[in-house]
Amino acid sequence: MTIDIAPSAARKLKSWKEIAVYFGTDERTVKRWETSRALPIHRVPGGIRAPVYAFNDELEAWLKRDTPKAPLAAPSRRLLPRPIVRPRRSNNLAMGFVAGALCVCLAALVADSI
Repeated sequence: MTIDIAPSAARKLKSWKEIAVYFGTDERTVKRWETSRALPIHRVPGGIRAPVYAFNDELEAWLKRDTPKAPLAAPSRRLLPRPIVRPRRSNNLAMGFVAGALCVCLAALVADSI
C-alpha cells in the first residue's frame, strides 16, 4: 500500500529550528518575525515554553503577502543621524592638580602630627 502525497500538501514544521531552516535563517530571526511581522506560528496548548509548529503553505502565503512590491530605496545621507563625536580631553592637567592637592593635604597632616 502506497500513500501519494500531493506536492501542494501542507508539511508540518515542528520546531523553531525546522522553521528557520525552511527560511534559510536562524532561530532568533524567525522568533523576531513572529512578534514583529506576524509570522504564522502555532503553539501546542499548555506550558510557558510550549512547542511550536507551522505549516509550509501558511509560511509561503505569509512570505508572498509580506514581500514588498518594490525594492526599498537606500536612505539619503542627510536623513541619517550624525554620530556623536566628543572631543578628547587631556586629563593630565586635572590629574596634576589632584595629585598636588593630595600632597598638600598629606604635608599638612604630617606637620600637625609632629
